[in-house]
Amino acid sequence: MLLQEMINAKKYYIIEKLFSTLWLIYFIYSLSLTLYDIVSIDKIDWYQAKNISSSYSGYKATIVTYSYEKGNVQIARQYGYFTQGLTVWLWGIDKKADNVDISFYVKKKDYDKVINNMPSYNALWFSDKKQADTIPFFGLRKINQSPNKIILFFDLLKYNYSIILGLLLFFMPTLITTVFKQNINVKDATNSRYVYIITIIFSITLFLRFLI
Repeated sequence: MLLQEMINAKKYYIIEKLFSTLWLIYFIYSLSLTLYDIVSIDKIDWYQAKNISSSYSGYKATIVTYSYEKGNVQIARQYGYFTQGLTVWLWGIDKKADNVDISFYVKKKDYDKVINNMPSYNALWFSDKKQADTIPFFGLRKINQSPNKIILFFDLLKYNYSIILGLLLFFMPTLITTVFKQNINVKDATNSRYVYIITIIFSITLFLRFLI
């Protein structure tokens, strides 16, 4: 019995190290994408943008969608109720006003769509109708104001790094052992400095995700 537990612990360690590495690769990719975005994003000013924000409250969570429209273009960001953080709190605008004057940034690939009022369209499922794609915005502020570069960086990272994918990758070893009902002493299996360091990085990332 003890031998079987040792074998299971070894397997768990291999799986844990694998998915910890996959999470680290994904996190580095998100950071790299954010570093590219921070030097290439473009600022746009909108006067009298229509506020079409909405919220949805379900059994498990509340989803808030902040969305603004001008012409044919819609910009939007979606947040969980508890994951809005400082990036939303620092906007400094009246979130309930019907029309607002705002400044914001968009990624390079979306800039021409906004400036030329020509969004891309996707066909709706089981319908011939098409719907304009919403464009993600960053560093939103009152008109003619700009955010702190650090806050803007974290706002971009918040978008580029999917918290759902991050959690799934990091906790996959636990999920696998639960599904296959393996009897493992996790405390003995996770005696790895490598995994410990990644766990600290993951915890800091998760904390900053909710804070900022």
